Amino acid sequence: MHKLTLKTFLSALFYAILLVGITMELIVTAGQVIGGYNLSYVNGTTSGFIEFSLCLAICMPVLLHLLLKLLCRKRHRTWSRVGGVIIFLYLLGIAAIMIASKSRASWVAAIVGCAIVGYCHLSARRGLRLDLWHKLILLLLPFLLAVAFYSIKKDSADGRMLIWKVTLREVVSGNVTLLPREENFSAFLGDAQERYFSSAERPWEEQRLAGAPDDAYNEYLQILVEDGLVVFVVVILLLLFVVWVLWKSKDNLKVPLAGSFASITILSFFSYPLRCPTSLTLILFVLATCCCVAICKERARVVSLCVAYIGLAIWFIYKFQTDQRLERAIDQSRHIEVLCISKVTDNLLCCYQNLYPFLNDRPEYLLAYSKALLENKDYDRCNMIINQAKPLSGDPVFHIVQGKCMEQQKLYSEAEVSYLKAYNRVPHRIYPLFLLMSMYRDQGLISNAKKIAIKISGIKPKIPSAEFYEIQDSARAVLNSMLARP
Repeated sequence: MHKLTLKTFLSALFYAILLVGITMELIVTAGQVIGGYNLSYVNGTTSGFIEFSLCLAICMPVLLHLLLKLLCRKRHRTWSRVGGVIIFLYLLGIAAIMIASKSRASWVAAIVGCAIVGYCHLSARRGLRLDLWHKLILLLLPFLLAVAFYSIKKDSADGRMLIWKVTLREVVSGNVTLLPREENFSAFLGDAQERYFSSAERPWEEQRLAGAPDDAYNEYLQILVEDGLVVFVVVILLLLFVVWVLWKSKDNLKVPLAGSFASITILSFFSYPLRCPTSLTLILFVLATCCCVAICKERARVVSLCVAYIGLAIWFIYKFQTDQRLERAIDQSRHIEVLCISKVTDNLLCCYQNLYPFLNDRPEYLLAYSKALLENKDYDRCNMIINQAKPLSGDPVFHIVQGKCMEQQKLYSEAEVSYLKAYNRVPHRIYPLFLLMSMYRDQGLISNAKKIAIKISGIKPKIPSAEFYEIQDSARAVLNSMLARP
């Protein structure tokens, strides 16, 4: 009886925490919808609608397991039906939010996790025999749906595949470390894309899809790049350990944990759940439960689980408060940036300087600060801030600002390098080429300016805009002026 009580407590604790969290999120979401939010952008208490969808995808297999368990329950039929109706409504609400979010990674993850839960329940039913073709359908259905989802946002999917292609090409060529590197993934990808597009003439489709993402949309690749080979191997071993624990376990939580773990694995392959505080906390919650299931002694298992849950709660509260403070500081930086549009004053620069201790690792702040310094002609300080930001972001705008800084200091060869770096990182953006063409023209390097003008004139717009065509018209005007010369 004592063992049974501990097992019951373990399961009840897991379900209670998850259900309380889901209930709170759905209540907040209902309030947002009533308040006028579009269903596509509701986010509960998370930082964004995509993160919210990732969290819901992890929770869905657990809710499905509870629903199937209640439907099969023979005792207390009335209460089981009431609970089943509530869980079913939860599932309907979660499905509606996930569909509206258009997060295909969440869809695939939820389907795979729920398919595993459904398969386990069907396999466990007495007298029900699953033929081989039944099992194949259950296993292949999620992958067939994933192929179908590809066409919904094809450009987004192709963009992610370009990120993976460039990253793998760089890693295979030897750009991998044993221990964590100084730069993050964004800076790594920026350098890799620069080498990729400058080394050969790439197809226009790849040039059009190139961007400056902060994440790899694949946690395994991002861990390999940022944290090195040692950490990557440790993570893979941890995942294999969890698979082994769930395979061998006979605990009541085996099935829902297996479904959620499968969802986490899929999400990590197609999205960025470890980069969002709420989804990361939920993942650690599931993984901690999986690891505690491996403990043989019931009392030690319960104690370990309680300690893990309390530790996670403390960490999440600390992380939440820290992120709130940083978000307020970022809002102040954005407000200062708006004020700098009319004129950069010493007071505004002093405000930027006051935010520096809190935001010195935030690329958005460093970019706004460097632009203000450039506008104020403080070139040395501007260059120092740009160099500090380079290991934190692969955004070509930093190289544009540095190129302008170098050009103002009459360091033309350095400015040329910066403009070309900015263009090669995202080759469908022609503003860096326009700056380079203008610099050549002002220096009297007519042949160089002509080459760049011809290149600008031949580039197709990714998204037609007045600014794009204005730059092309300027390039054609430069060509015409050169042709008109005797």
